[in-house]
Amino acid sequence: MLALNQDKVDAVVIDNEPAKVFVAENEGLTLIEDAYDEEEYAIAVAKDNTELLEKINASIENLKETGKLQEIIDSYISAE
Repeated sequence: MLALNQDKVDAVVIDNEPAKVFVAENEGLTLIEDAYDEEEYAIAVAKDNTELLEKINASIENLKETGKLQEIIDSYISAE
């Protein structure tokens, strides 16, 4: 980002949320709205460990239902 501000490069590829903040704080920059890449996340569990899989799935569902998952996303995915 420093190189971009110093006109040493023409573009930078970074995560969307930090990019939004950087563009908002630096006049003359533009955010390209097209996604460069999509990321997906996974948890690996041994096929025979159904007890652990059930606990993980229940925990994720609980996080969604209580709003805690969105709270975590808002806290850690933002650039602040």
